[in-house]
Amino acid sequence: MFNSFLLTIIIVAIIRGVLSQFVPPWIPLGWWEPFPCAVDFPSRIFRNVNTTVSSTLTVPGCIELCDASGYNIRYAGVENGNECHCGTDLAAAPNASDVSECDMPCSGDFVTSCGGPWRIQIYQSPELPGNPNTSWVVGGCYVDTPDTPAFDRPIITQTFSPDTDVVDQCNMFCQHRGIRFAGVALNGTQCQCSATGLNFSANVVPYEECEQALCPTLYPGALQLCGGPQRLWVHQYSDFNPY
Repeated sequence: MFNSFLLTIIIVAIIRGVLSQFVPPWIPLGWWEPFPCAVDFPSRIFRNVNTTVSSTLTVPGCIELCDASGYNIRYAGVENGNECHCGTDLAAAPNASDVSECDMPCSGDFVTSCGGPWRIQIYQSPELPGNPNTSWVVGGCYVDTPDTPAFDRPIITQTFSPDTDVVDQCNMFCQHRGIRFAGVALNGTQCQCSATGLNFSANVVPYEECEQALCPTLYPGALQLCGGPQRLWVHQYSDFNPY
């Protein structure tokens, strides 16, 4: 029986011969590639690294896996053709390697490269810096209806469990996406993120109109507003504050 691994190598060689080079991968979720190829030896380049070995590895699949692992995950990397690495930060300044050393095809996409032996392609989230508890300021209460939306489109929406700190979770979600405007609507059941901010015709109303739904919070005694019927409680990302 013909060796399946040898057949794979032959197919890859044919594809590489036709294309003469790898096809740049699709990079989802606003992530980007600061280091096309770097050394990942003798110490791992990522802090708090979590590694998954997959026979169907793709670059977007690895990024989506890391992105879904938590807001503290800011880096993704593909290596050795079948390894996906997720990390919170860089352990040291990467030692760049020639892109020709990241020449192993992805196990799930042979026309795209996925690093090489101890060589990693690094991808970074668009996350804005700073502590979500101190990097966001209140923007006000706004009318938010299908005909008169508060935020300029397009927006990204997300929902969170009602037993979480909804406002902080929404701010962290938008911040992780690199988006500077966040809002809580529908009595705290919906989080909205807008890259461009308020619609030019957004109608501001007294903050009391966003008091109709107080958010559940992890901090005893704290009161947070969670919008209301057709009301959006807006926060805006401010300058980076590490404390």
